Amino acid sequence: MSGPLETELREAFEIASESAMPPADLADRVRRAVRRRARRALATAAAAAVVLAAAAYLAGTLATGQHPRPSHRPAPGLTIQVPPGVSVVALAVGGQYIYLATETSGPPPYSLSAYNRSTGRLVRRVNVPAAPAVLRVGPGGSVWLMFYANQWGGPSGTWLLSADLARRSSAGFGGPSDVLPTGRRTALLGSQYALRLLTMPPPGEPGHATIHPDPSESVSGRFAAVGLTPIGGRVAVLEVNDGGHSHLVIAGHARLTFGGGPRDQVGYVAAEDNALWVTIVSIYSDPSTGPLLRLSSTLRPITPRSVLASPVLRRSVQVWSARQTVFVSTAASGHRLVCFRYNGRMGPVTTIPVHGQPGALATAGNTVYLTLPKDLGVSTYLVARPIPPACR
Repeated sequence: MSGPLETELREAFEIASESAMPPADLADRVRRAVRRRARRALATAAAAAVVLAAAAYLAGTLATGQHPRPSHRPAPGLTIQVPPGVSVVALAVGGQYIYLATETSGPPPYSLSAYNRSTGRLVRRVNVPAAPAVLRVGPGGSVWLMFYANQWGGPSGTWLLSADLARRSSAGFGGPSDVLPTGRRTALLGSQYALRLLTMPPPGEPGHATIHPDPSESVSGRFAAVGLTPIGGRVAVLEVNDGGHSHLVIAGHARLTFGGGPRDQVGYVAAEDNALWVTIVSIYSDPSTGPLLRLSSTLRPITPRSVLASPVLRRSVQVWSARQTVFVSTAASGHRLVCFRYNGRMGPVTTIPVHGQPGALATAGNTVYLTLPKDLGVSTYLVARPIPPACR
């Protein structure tokens, strides 16, 4: 990536690195929801897509002027229940808010809700015209929501909302792809051919959204770009074809690629310290578990031996990151969610006690927020847990 867009993305990445994660995000998931949208996007294919998504990754913070930044510490044992019959599609955290995008297992209604991060109380809920696909918090506390038409109807589009969800601007560009915020009013969108830069009017103000393809950021026209992750001033793109085969590429650098073979389908992706953590699955085995790998900014495998040797991390399901902390949901016996710190050397793999397999995850400060299943394995509530000291 080169020119003003690279500068803008670097600034956004620095903001996200200094703040709590989302996705950056990556919603989130969110992951269970994005798994569903990837399958829907490829519904015309003979086979369903492999579990795909980018981590809800970029998380912004509310502007606080000259006043001290509030801590927004959650109450001990904070739990947010969603209404009966409603499932959480995506999760994001920014400033004083927790955001949840929800659906009723497919058909309308759909909604986006903001909760107070300290108390868990509902602040505002807005209706969404179609199925939510991606939810991210960007620089300055901007909230980005992408939704798309499905078998139950509704339009495809992208919203830019104020932090309290009271104001919004919209664009008729959306789908089961990904949106990566690069500024308060700009974001990158994935497509089959190139990354596109979307510029939105300020939330609640008049104006029209504009979108421009960047030829220098071309991606393969044979695959759908379903996940965008910033790394080293570039963008790693998770691509999938209509048979569900997935791999990573660097936008604008077609020769930089990883995965896509029968034994190295790329599942989830998270950025950390100018590198990527990815989960890998094989088409010959259980498609929901596989080893955790680390890739360089040029997509070269650089996985530490301690990671490869870990029996817990060899059965990874999903991966998220926040600064130098890596979170992994795992199918290893006795574990649901683990974390470790990595700053050139790997810290101990520590279990975070949870009930059920996490669907989406986000962090803020020393707190991790995650959605968990209750009925029929669907993510139906959110809990807050302290990040273990060994993982900070």
